[in-house]
Amino acid sequence: MAVDCGEFDTGSFLTRHAPPLEDVAVGLERAPAGGRDRGWSGRESLERYPPGRAGRVLADLRAAALRCAAAGTAVVAGSGSERTVAVEPLGDGLLLRVTRRATGGGGPTWIDRTAVVRSGDVLLVVQESGGERESAELPVVLGAAVAAYRDAAGE
Repeated sequence: MAVDCGEFDTGSFLTRHAPPLEDVAVGLERAPAGGRDRGWSGRESLERYPPGRAGRVLADLRAAALRCAAAGTAVVAGSGSERTVAVEPLGDGLLLRVTRRATGGGGPTWIDRTAVVRSGDVLLVVQESGGERESAELPVVLGAAVAAYRDAAGE
């Protein structure tokens, strides 16, 4: 599947390049606890595919992320940014990290993390919205999502 690396993110890959039969999503948020804590926000979704297709979609996503791993530039809202994509294994899935920095220095670094785990014909996706630092929330939310899905599916 041809994915433009300048626009690479998990959401567009799954909706434009590998649309599921069924998609259920919910936005998630934790309010700031004070001090330097900025809270947390993200999205959890369940993507159901035809029999045998979820594994292929996950493999295609991994291949696209590896192909897009080299630094590249993108123009968003008239300003340039450098984007890098990192991919690492996560059980029967993967963890994607898309980092964006303003070109020419200055400005914050934004990190979007997405965990994708396969269970049969379903991909469970938890996306952490960009922040300057990675948080501890993503593994907690992912663990809860996987446990809830497996419990509901009787696994």
